[in-house]
Amino acid sequence: MIIIGLGLAAFVSTARYPQKIEPPPSSDSAAIESRAQFFNKIVKIEVGVSIDQVSKTLGNPDQIWTRDQNKIFNPHVKMVWCYGTHENLGFPTLGRVEFDNAGFVFQVIGNTGEPFIHEYPEEPRLRELLARIDRLHIDGGKFDPFEFIDLINVFRRMGQKKSHAVFREYVRVAGVRGKDVEVIVLLYCLHNAQKKISLNHPMLAKSEPPDQPKFPIQFVNDIPLMISQGYSGTGPTPSVEKRLKMFEEAGDWIDNCLIVTDESPKQVLESFRKFRLSKIWRFEEHRSEQIWKMLETQVRRFLISREKARENS
Repeated sequence: MIIIGLGLAAFVSTARYPQKIEPPPSSDSAAIESRAQFFNKIVKIEVGVSIDQVSKTLGNPDQIWTRDQNKIFNPHVKMVWCYGTHENLGFPTLGRVEFDNAGFVFQVIGNTGEPFIHEYPEEPRLRELLARIDRLHIDGGKFDPFEFIDLINVFRRMGQKKSHAVFREYVRVAGVRGKDVEVIVLLYCLHNAQKKISLNHPMLAKSEPPDQPKFPIQFVNDIPLMISQGYSGTGPTPSVEKRLKMFEEAGDWIDNCLIVTDESPKQVLESFRKFRLSKIWRFEEHRSEQIWKMLETQVRRFLISREKARENS
């Protein structure tokens, strides 16, 4: 069957308002600090304290974000100290501290809630997974079907309890800039609960009739395609915790990993073209061509990523 639907931041502070903010050298310790130890320190950081105090309590950051890196969108924030980051402009897997224009703490992220240490995979693996979640794009223009399949399969093998613990930790250390919608879509694809739960939040659309494309993910010959071009809206952001509890009650963790099709590029593209000719393709005429080009780019991105994975195996 061709179509398968799935609903889916030390600088010197000699005055109260320093003239210049200079970042300290980035820490490059090979040792990985435990999540519990770091949490017990970051909860001591309060809004309004100086950078010197943050440095004494947390040590130097793994990375520093500045305004010219397109990572800071609040005009009141001059720089961000990131902890638990191991790639350029990567996700701060332990937390982050934002500093205002005067050089004092504006906001702390990762100092609320409580990490469930005993439920996580080992720290290096946890950091990798948190960073991968943050790189996920629920935006058809950036979506990589191959990466999505691999991430789903990683969590599927890990099991529901540990996977849900990782999702909760991501939300805790990501704060308001986190990708809550992406987490919910991952959850939906990791459960068979789509039979019982409707993703009826405005940002995730309502249930569609069986002969409509599944939003936001449609599988075509085992390749997940992202129908969405991103989300916007005036309503509240979906609650990940609420969804986690709903899925935990429903259960139905998926039994099998997603398949990476071994069809040739020609066969993959042919199946994709049949999708457009099927009765499931029911987009408005003025949007049809735009969506078609976006999905075709995703298919070609999948083929490129699959080929790279084969070369590296």
